[in-house]
Amino acid sequence: MKNHHPFHYPLSPCFLIHTDNSTPSRVRSTLARLTTCFVVMLLSLLANVAAGRAEEARPELVLQAGHTMRIEAVAFGGAGKWLASGSADNTVKLWDTETGRELRTMSGETGWVKSVAVSPDSKLVAAGNLKGAIKVWDVTTGNELRNIAAHAGSVTSLAFSPDGATLASGGVDTTVKLW
Repeated sequence: MKNHHPFHYPLSPCFLIHTDNSTPSRVRSTLARLTTCFVVMLLSLLANVAAGRAEEARPELVLQAGHTMRIEAVAFGGAGKWLASGSADNTVKLWDTETGRELRTMSGETGWVKSVAVSPDSKLVAAGNLKGAIKVWDVTTGNELRNIAAHAGSVTSLAFSPDGATLASGGVDTTVKLW
C-alpha cells in the first residue's frame, strides 16, 4: 500500500452508507451522509492538490452495506489497516481500510454509540454511548471485557493513554474521567 497524505485515504467514510429501507427519514439521513461524503471528498481533493499530489487527488468511493443508522465516531487501528466506526444503530464495526470489507461487529446492549477509541497496541476498542456507559472489547475475539457506568449523560469523547493502560472519557456532564 502506498503512502497517503493524511487528508486522503483510499477508503472514504462514504463506504459506510447504507441505503435500503427507503423511508422518508432514511432518505433524508442518506442524503445527509452523501453531503458529508461529498464535503470529505472535496476536502481530500483540495488537500492533495495543495500538497502537489494531483495524481492522488481523486478520492475513492466504495459503497458498502454496513451501519443502518448514522455514524457518530471513527478511529483507526492496526497502524491504519482497519477502522472502527460507532453508530446510532447501537453497534461498533471494524472495517478493513484496504478493501472496505467489514471485519467484525461488536454489539450487545451498547446503546447509541457516540464515541470510539482504539488502544495504541490495537488490541482494544472502547465505545461510549448516549446513556453514559463505556464498553471495551477485545479486537481479536470480539469479547466484551468491561462495561463501565461512566457519565451522567452521553460519553462524547474517548482516548487511550500512549501506553494503553488508561482510558480517558469526557461527557456531557462536563467531566473527564480516567479508567
